[in-house]
Amino acid sequence: MRIGAYSLISAEADDGTMPKCAVLDTNVVIDMEHFYFNQTSEEERQSLKDLLLYLDKNRIDPCIGFALLESCHQWRSGFDENNFQRKRYVAETMLQWDKVMIEKQFSNHHPLANRDKKCRDRPYQTRIDPLAYGFNGIISDFTQFAIHYASLLKIMLLAQKMNTDNRLMMLAEYVSWVNDQLGATSAYELQVAIGILTGNGNRAEQARRLIKYSGNESIDDLSHKAWNAAWDCYFMSVTDAHEARLEYETGMSSRDTVLITRNIDPLWLREKAILHDVETESYSIPVPKIECTLDLRRGIADADVLSILNTLHEKQAARRLVNSTNEQMRGYILSFESEVGLGQSAFVDSPLRL
Repeated sequence: MRIGAYSLISAEADDGTMPKCAVLDTNVVIDMEHFYFNQTSEEERQSLKDLLLYLDKNRIDPCIGFALLESCHQWRSGFDENNFQRKRYVAETMLQWDKVMIEKQFSNHHPLANRDKKCRDRPYQTRIDPLAYGFNGIISDFTQFAIHYASLLKIMLLAQKMNTDNRLMMLAEYVSWVNDQLGATSAYELQVAIGILTGNGNRAEQARRLIKYSGNESIDDLSHKAWNAAWDCYFMSVTDAHEARLEYETGMSSRDTVLITRNIDPLWLREKAILHDVETESYSIPVPKIECTLDLRRGIADADVLSILNTLHEKQAARRLVNSTNEQMRGYILSFESEVGLGQSAFVDSPLRL
């Protein structure tokens, strides 16, 4: 489903069910900020207005915390608290509007910031603990995001070693690394690995586009690109977590949830990996089961790839013993960065550092 420039991406196949919760991507919160300070086009204004009217009409609860986390926490540059406060104030203000207020504010083309008396007092400079905002302290350790980041970095490093004859070997090496060293897997990074290492032309190009991979990057460039692409995977995982009752990850109860984004990259991820079911009996916590597709290049058989992927299932129990605590996972990812030649961690100088 689309509303103007925005796509609404559900965790499961779209069955027409009205969502109860909407995870707003970072670009949506940035669009709100641009509107507030009159830095937007008429087309962008209309899309944002239509989106706000849709949320209000259908009483959909918006979640902005993850967008604030991304937009104010950059690769190797720490946390920008003033930026966090500014975006938080703007988003919270606009998301409180009802239909009448939305129509009124969007009909006035003078910058809202100049008309908002509270904004003149710069309330967004009031100090707040960014780790506590909107997350119930549950994901403030950033471990889940770091898993996405490390996985994408590993995939790009393998892609640099790839040639015509060793594609299956590179995929097997990635799966072995997930099982024996990282100790955690994500369906989204797995789809990127399949796409780049063994996918057909279109599939490989889409995966490369997602992570902005050209093949000529330095190790620092790869780290930066892995950081940026990890947010796409992270937002998809957050949406799945709402849908799959993974309260331990989001701190929120299960509700029909959509991700709202202006970015087309998550659309490709969702097309290739759909939340199929939730495993509740074999684990102490609910585990989402993702249904994936292959789309392999000529000369690579489905059976060969599936044989490699089956080890993920076979070693599931053993994998949970590798880097099983947050501290162990953080320690491994820092050592992994050093091992691959990064002189400085992506997480340096940040209150969310590993």
